[in-house]
Amino acid sequence: MIRRTFDITRRQVLLGAGGASLALPILPSLLGKTAFGAEPAFTRAPRLFWLTTDHGGAFESNMFPARSMADKTAALFPDHMASYGTLQATATAGDSVLSEVLRAPAAKLTPALIAKMNVLWGFDVPFYISHNTGLHLGNYARNDGNGGDGLAVQSSPRPTIDQILAFSSTFYPDTTNIRERAMVMSTRPISWNYSDPAAKAGTIESCLLYTSPSPRD
Repeated sequence: MIRRTFDITRRQVLLGAGGASLALPILPSLLGKTAFGAEPAFTRAPRLFWLTTDHGGAFESNMFPARSMADKTAALFPDHMASYGTLQATATAGDSVLSEVLRAPAAKLTPALIAKMNVLWGFDVPFYISHNTGLHLGNYARNDGNGGDGLAVQSSPRPTIDQILAFSSTFYPDTTNIRERAMVMSTRPISWNYSDPAAKAGTIESCLLYTSPSPRD
C-alpha cells in the first residue's frame, strides 16, 4: 500500500520562541498547487441541441446502435427492467460508426467523445396520438385528433421543453450576451410557449420558426 505524504510548510506550522508549535487548520487551499479566488467559470454557456425528422424518415435500425451493446440490466421500477451498456463504435471507411445515423469522421467522433454520450431508446408516448407536431418536445395537445386519446389531451396544451429551458434563470442565469434564447429551424409548429413567456402567462402559442440560418430583420 502506497502512503500519501504531504510537505509541511511554514504556512501550516508556526514555531514559537519557547519551542511551542502552533498548527494552522488544514484547508484544501493549503494542499493544492493552484489556488482559485472563486469557482472556475465555464468558457461556454450550456446549450440544448435537438434534432428530429418530420413524418418518419429514420428507421430505428438506422438510428440506434446494436442492441447487443446493452448487455447490462437494472430495475428502474419493480416491474420494469432497463438495459444499458458501453457505446462502442466500429471503423468504416474512415468513419467512427455507432449506427447509420450516428456516425462521423473518426478524427471528430473519438472514443473520448463517445464516452460522454448517452443514446436513449424507449422513451415514447404511452397512448395513441397518431399525426401530430407536439409530442417531440412535450406539447401532446398539438395533434390531429386521431383517436380518443389524442382528442383527450388537446385540452391540455403546455410549453415544450426547449422553451422551458430557454426561459429558465437556471439555464440562462445571465442573458447579457444571449441574442436569442431559442432558435427553432422548422417549417411546422413544433415548439410552443406561453404568449407571455417571461411571466409564464397567457395562451400556449407556436413559437417563431426559422427556415434559414440567416438572421431575420
